Amino acid sequence: MSTENAGDSATAATEGINPDLTSTAGFEDLDEDRLGQDPLEEGMDPPEDWSASDRTGTTAREQREGESLDEKLDQEIPDEHP
Repeated sequence: MSTENAGDSATAATEGINPDLTSTAGFEDLDEDRLGQDPLEEGMDPPEDWSASDRTGTTAREQREGESLDEKLDQEIPDEHP
């Protein structure tokens, strides 16, 4: 293989790479020593109004058994008559 063919194959290998995607963040930009914290250890705070855990049907057992009639009636909002 000549050096010309090696250069052509290297050029062909990099033709399909988008330079915008490869140059946006370097390893130095994500170094936790420079940032002062590990970006993966920040975690996530659930929203304040998250209330799915206080409903029936969040576990596999509750989904199998379904809601009782009393639980369904407790969720009903009565009609208001003027």
